[in-house]
Amino acid sequence: MEKTLLEMYKDLIRCKNRWSYYDNPPYLSYNTLFIENDSFEFIKEYFSCGGKEKLFEDEYIDRESDIIKKRAPHIVSTFLLGIIIAESFGLDLCKNDDNAMNLKYLWFLSCFYHDIGYIYEENPCCKQLRKIQTKGLAALKNICDIKYYEKDEFRTYNERNIDLYLSYRAKCSNGKMGVIDHGIAGGLMLYDRLRKNYEQAWEKASTTDKNLTKNSFNYNSLYFSTKHFQYYAKAADAIISHNIWLDTLKKCLEKKGKEYKENSKIKANNKVAFILALADTIEPIKRYGFFALNEISYEKIENGFAMLMPNIDDNNAYKYLIDLQNWVDVSVDRDGNNTFFIQRSE
Repeated sequence: MEKTLLEMYKDLIRCKNRWSYYDNPPYLSYNTLFIENDSFEFIKEYFSCGGKEKLFEDEYIDRESDIIKKRAPHIVSTFLLGIIIAESFGLDLCKNDDNAMNLKYLWFLSCFYHDIGYIYEENPCCKQLRKIQTKGLAALKNICDIKYYEKDEFRTYNERNIDLYLSYRAKCSNGKMGVIDHGIAGGLMLYDRLRKNYEQAWEKASTTDKNLTKNSFNYNSLYFSTKHFQYYAKAADAIISHNIWLDTLKKCLEKKGKEYKENSKIKANNKVAFILALADTIEPIKRYGFFALNEISYEKIENGFAMLMPNIDDNNAYKYLIDLQNWVDVSVDRDGNNTFFIQRSE
């Protein structure tokens, strides 16, 4: 195997152009990964570089910030791993489209916000769960203070299916309490807070220049445009879809007499959702702890990557890696030495 993940991370961090969308990003070192507060502050400062401070100006986030801080090292590690995975699949993170947007922009939005919804999932309220069971997304919008909501946020899985899935997961059964799905909550929050951030920037910019148009303007040396809303929605969709368990989706659709499509896997051309699904599942800090970064080796191979995992005396220890091919459009092969080959399906 080529290098450990820690070595891969160090190489990546040294090359700012590979990981930063902005010219002057906050300071990042591999030590950031090992300190919860440093990881959390790095995430917030990265959003601030893009004039998106409002994404963390939230009373509930402030109150439950310890939940996010605990997951912050995992989030930053997922961010770095996702870039490495994207490069392994030959995805160009820096290529701009006609609106000067690229995959690197979408990646930081979706990755850095993908676990924010845990502030709701880890603190379920029976009253809120009952409302979601009966009203689904309509109830969630009220709970999460969602003002801006678009059908465009549901691309990988349609709005009807997400509504059913959300209600299904909120149900209490067999003595187990239901949950507010963190992916669905986080995706809706991302789009809403980005739109609210846009409105705030417009209000401030328009007070100093009455000639500005709301569809497109500059504020604090940053460019804002309503054309960016489609990118907000795409990043939100990645967060919503990354936590959808297809077996659960199938169950809740069958209970409603709805058809389940067998081709519901996240495809490679759905780039940001594809990267998030792989990186969030594989990222080792949340599962094993920090030591795993120096014990897991990674190598780019044709049409994907290979990982050498530590020997664990448990036949099901790496089931989560094998299962990737059940919901993401990849093939997963394993040799006898705990090496896993993850490649785009042909």
